[in-house]
Amino acid sequence: MVYNLLSQVRMRIFLVSLVLLLSQIAIASPDQKSFDYAKMFDLTRQALIGRPQIKKFLKEAFEELLIVDENLQKQYGFKEKIKDLSESQFILLLSHYPELWPTIELYLKKVPAEVDTDNEKQAILRQKFREELKAFFEDKDVVEKMAKINNPTEAVILNTKDGSPGILEQEIYFNHESFYKGKKLPPTDLSELWVKALDNTKKEYMINSFEFDLDNVANAAIRAKERGVDGIIGVDKNMVEGPEARQSVKDVVARMKKAGVNITYVDPTGLNHQKFGVFDWSLPEVATVVASSGNLTKSCSGPQGDLTGLELKNQKDSIWGNPNANHTVVTKSPILAVVAHHTLYKTLVMKLRGVQDNLEAKTFGYPLSGAFQIMSKEGWVIFTTTPGGSIGNPNKDMFSRMLWHARDFTPTIIAFALSSSDIEDVLYQVAEYKKQNGKDFIVNAVADKPFALANWSVFLKILGLKVNETSRMIEKDEESRWRKLLGDDGIKKLEKSLFVGPAFYKEKQVELIDGTKVKAAAKIHHKVLQAGPYSSAGSSFNNSNAATSNQEQVFVWKSQYFSDRILGALEGLKRHTRTTIKRMAEIKNGYLTEYVEKANCPKTLKKVSGF
Repeated sequence: MVYNLLSQVRMRIFLVSLVLLLSQIAIASPDQKSFDYAKMFDLTRQALIGRPQIKKFLKEAFEELLIVDENLQKQYGFKEKIKDLSESQFILLLSHYPELWPTIELYLKKVPAEVDTDNEKQAILRQKFREELKAFFEDKDVVEKMAKINNPTEAVILNTKDGSPGILEQEIYFNHESFYKGKKLPPTDLSELWVKALDNTKKEYMINSFEFDLDNVANAAIRAKERGVDGIIGVDKNMVEGPEARQSVKDVVARMKKAGVNITYVDPTGLNHQKFGVFDWSLPEVATVVASSGNLTKSCSGPQGDLTGLELKNQKDSIWGNPNANHTVVTKSPILAVVAHHTLYKTLVMKLRGVQDNLEAKTFGYPLSGAFQIMSKEGWVIFTTTPGGSIGNPNKDMFSRMLWHARDFTPTIIAFALSSSDIEDVLYQVAEYKKQNGKDFIVNAVADKPFALANWSVFLKILGLKVNETSRMIEKDEESRWRKLLGDDGIKKLEKSLFVGPAFYKEKQVELIDGTKVKAAAKIHHKVLQAGPYSSAGSSFNNSNAATSNQEQVFVWKSQYFSDRILGALEGLKRHTRTTIKRMAEIKNGYLTEYVEKANCPKTLKKVSGF
């Protein structure tokens, strides 16, 4: 009876929550009792990971609160019920009921993790705790309160005790020309941001990166070790030991290990794709998070890309010394640092893998993480990591919602690889909305050339194009829903705003002073979606269907400053390219020879033709 009544109340609460989401108003619960997030995340790691009995019990206790509002199901394709209790919901529970902590701690201390079915004493002890916890969750006041404050599809807000912003400082840096308020800004050496973070570290750090071959950052890690700083660095195992291992990574990693730096090889089910670090999370006044779209490699973060530290025979070849186009976000925030430490601890120390537990092998997968929202001076950030990110799929759970909420703005995309069907779907919904309101559907974009023309490219799809599986030519897709929606005029308008990266983002062979020939390869490597004041700055997450299985860091910011800087980065890239994705498709088909008219870019002839 109580649950039936609460179900009706909960539905109304969900609708109110949806309105709050769309207005982006974050309201803290007035009766939140604890702000000791470090303790809460520690309990979360102990209770939800390695203790399947606790996770199963909590899922059953929360079952009525895992149902998703019908409007959200319809709008975003969510399932009727969230599959599991997320970490964020558990944190929500702990923050409002600190009186529950001693019971959980006593359970963890007294009850063994491994179930012994023949141990009667253990069985009695488990039953005792189960009854005590069950009584708590069946308490009418608890049920009513959780029904009011809980929404499994929302990020849980982590407030400060005094209501001040949880983010103290935030800055974004680009390693290529960009603009801000009409002023041209020079590139930033992204590797030096990592050096500065390590050199400023007083007590502890954790870093995780797909690859690592930056000598200056390795030197900073060695200096930190010599100062007695407690640190750990994770690198994808396959980049050091597998068939795809690179010698430069092996050399730098070996040098750090020899100096005593704690290195761990991450063995993921997908890719260990994070480019992410946290520094001094237990020191609130200096706690810092560094998050990048680029790996800790010369190609991604070095000042001259693959040519960083090399002596060239012909200095004119230095124009090919470009790092992959990337950005890095540096955030000072004691709360974000605690969350970042929690997520990196699961990977680097607990060595979780995938999302499935294997109790026989005593290995555990990442739990459903949910997402966490932290307030800043001008807005907020929502943060999660994959696998298990948000409620299972950040493309749908976070980025689709962001783009739909900002549907009155023009989206900006700077992308290495854009293949997510969820992102295509929400862009199509935005295009429908624009057409219904008599507006053109435009996307401002700069994309990496090869991936922009791949058969899975969202850019090709929204242009009404496809790759012929037999000839491999790019051709019109006469059955395209986009052509039917936008018509020829709409497609032509869209074509003019979608570009590939400048010509110097390509592969080029150059000669060193000793006669050795090396390859310099640069690409557009950002993973940026932006619309209005919202953006994915600092994410390592390519908007692909496969990225949800990787180790990734995922951000959604409400920051007009970040959005303005991203638009300035787009302008910086577009000033050096005249080649649209449509023109690049013609070039690939052989109809045109690429030509560029900007400085530092080679010129070739053009043939006037097209499809």
